[in-house]
Amino acid sequence: AAYNQRYTYQPAAVVYPSSSDQAGAVVQCAAAAGVPVTARSGGHSYAAYGLGGADGFLVVDLSSFARVIYDADTGEAVVGTGLRLGDVATELYAAGGRALPHGTCPYVGIGGHAAFGGYGFTSREWGLTLDRMVGAHLVLANGSVVDVSAEQNPDLFWAVRGSAPSFGIALSYTFATLPAPATTTFFSYYLPSSASAAQALLALQSYGQDAPAKIGMEMVLGPGQWYFTGSYDGTQAELESAIVPLLDQLPEVSSSSVQELGWIDYLTAVGGSGTLNTSAPDNRDTFYAKSAVVPASAPLSAADVDAFISYLNTEGPASGTQWFVEAELYGGSQSAISQVPENSTAYGNRDGLLTFQLYASSSNYAPPYPQVGFDFVDGMFSALAANRTSPLDFYPNYVDDRLTDAQWHRGYYGPNYARLLRVKGEVDPTGVFAYPQAIGK
Repeated sequence: AAYNQRYTYQPAAVVYPSSSDQAGAVVQCAAAAGVPVTARSGGHSYAAYGLGGADGFLVVDLSSFARVIYDADTGEAVVGTGLRLGDVATELYAAGGRALPHGTCPYVGIGGHAAFGGYGFTSREWGLTLDRMVGAHLVLANGSVVDVSAEQNPDLFWAVRGSAPSFGIALSYTFATLPAPATTTFFSYYLPSSASAAQALLALQSYGQDAPAKIGMEMVLGPGQWYFTGSYDGTQAELESAIVPLLDQLPEVSSSSVQELGWIDYLTAVGGSGTLNTSAPDNRDTFYAKSAVVPASAPLSAADVDAFISYLNTEGPASGTQWFVEAELYGGSQSAISQVPENSTAYGNRDGLLTFQLYASSSNYAPPYPQVGFDFVDGMFSALAANRTSPLDFYPNYVDDRLTDAQWHRGYYGPNYARLLRVKGEVDPTGVFAYPQAIGK
């Protein structure tokens, strides 16, 4: 079953290999039979691409590839793609107090998360999850199994860091891990309902241009409320000094929550479920989401922000959905994401300053999904983009299968798409890996 219950795809079969030889054999079998193949890691793809994004796929479930092997001499860890973020964090920390940058939801699979980005509150200091990747173990379309890195199959390694499922099934990634911080300060600042959300969003954008790398945060907007939340690599006193330039632009906060936490306690708190353990069944949702990446070179204008906030205030109450918006501080001059050249990995959007997640669930989080939900979320994006002279890009982990091919080619990959097409033609010329937004589609 898909995490997003808008989708009820019927696979041709689901297989559970437990070795690279088995995984290679099932891909070879499917390719010979003309059946398209997809990998399933955590199963959280917003468009159910872990089931193929259509009927008739061979789904290669990776749940047996669930080990972390840490090398204390190199600081590198081989991480099986059947693991979810909560498990990865727990095992890395147990292996030697190590950590990676990644998102907050414990149930998200590392396979897709690292393939298409991997943004989290620590990313401005540490980079995206894929920026810590130094290798991968990959099943190709002909069933062969290869290792990729900067030294081995470098073109393929470049492509994996931005679109791995288009090129093969990653059975494991190798990451250069980091020492977990001794103290992480987890914060939320709430402003009075009378305060201007438009003013606050513009203030976040202005602050983000040169915000210190140790701070990661977002502005969350929902029915009748908005607030800032995030983390700081350091103490409460250091956070409060670092965030002064933002809060000085706003009315006095009405309430706040600021906690100094150890690494695992912080990840548990920010995850919201009270545990990093993913052994219990995951909750599901019925939703539509879009993304928008605002480049630092063309930030939002006051008119953009006014139109967006006005739309939320006007249309939100009438949408009949459970909705939220997250405006994430992503880039800026101090952000590690922005320091990586655009063509160093297949993943683009290195110039992003803010990343928006625009999200609306059905009223009871269950099917059927109402047409008004699509209209409402599409309207959010249109309000944000309507007055702009340069286009907004998209974040591929908030995948939107209603984008046109031209939109996602440009918005996910920009000028990197042409090189991706060339590599695809070399390693998968018949399109064995062919989900709806696979390279070459």
